[in-house]
Amino acid sequence: MSKDKEKLEALAAMESATTHQSEVPTPIAKPTYEPIVDNSPNTIDGYFTIDRSELPQGGIFYPESWAFVARCPEAEEVAIFSTFNPRDQIGIMKAVDELIRKCITIYDQDTENKISAINICDFHKIYFFLKLREVYLSNNPILLDAMCSTCHNEYKSNLFANNLQFPYPSDNLISIFDGRVFHFDFETHKIKVHIPTLKTSATLLNMVNRVYTSKANPNQKTSNDKQLQRFTKICYDKIFLLIAPILFETGDESFAEIAVKYERIHKDKELFELYLEVANNLHFENYESVETTCESCGALEDTEIRFPDYNKMFTKSASGNKFTKKYFG
Repeated sequence: MSKDKEKLEALAAMESATTHQSEVPTPIAKPTYEPIVDNSPNTIDGYFTIDRSELPQGGIFYPESWAFVARCPEAEEVAIFSTFNPRDQIGIMKAVDELIRKCITIYDQDTENKISAINICDFHKIYFFLKLREVYLSNNPILLDAMCSTCHNEYKSNLFANNLQFPYPSDNLISIFDGRVFHFDFETHKIKVHIPTLKTSATLLNMVNRVYTSKANPNQKTSNDKQLQRFTKICYDKIFLLIAPILFETGDESFAEIAVKYERIHKDKELFELYLEVANNLHFENYESVETTCESCGALEDTEIRFPDYNKMFTKSASGNKFTKKYFG
């Protein structure tokens, strides 16, 4: 049996065992592909279509046959956000992913299959999250504080999902992308990189969360302490955390498979440098500012995005809620 295979089996055993620990959050389910006959999401069911032209980067990072529909979140689905400590970043990220998974549906028009929203690009989660917030809190947009560099006027500007600005990939990068996977053809190596999705991100996040939780509770022993030490080491490796999101090829790999792959490429200096270069350049998250217009002189300004704390993300301001204004206005 090869060393890589032995490592993979040992790590897989650890991953399987730790999944059943009581403190471990339930991993996000694998994508489901459900046939739709006369049951595709529609406005009667409360769904609305997100036009492809409105998607970040014009939808270039999704197959052309995919259509996106969404429904308004229910009160109990957003209530959890009011319970979060703003410093609980892992909990917040998991809740955002879960809300998107519940309220966004992808419909493949060619195969007539419904595709789970965990196939959404990870760097688009803020866009879809804001879309859901907008439909839940209609007429209550996030307000940004802005200042005009021309006339020095201070003003408020509304932030909507469609205001977010994203970098656009080069033509050369688009030419090697098949809708889900980048096929890099370097002189010495060929590399396949599955675009980071909510699912691949959850695969990494769930294990990192388990390791950090175990580290915070050292007295809680498990039957897999040796394997846990191995996961602990790699989860605290900053280079691994940088490269891991682009080590997926199918999008279905386990954490154990990603860990073994990382160890393998780390031994090949040239291959490792290629992955490092790709990891440092394959970033398509929204910019940290949006373009706003000064209401006084009409000048365009780049305004920094500042979100409210997530525990207030789905709460109307007192002045905007006719029921609470009487007591908190």
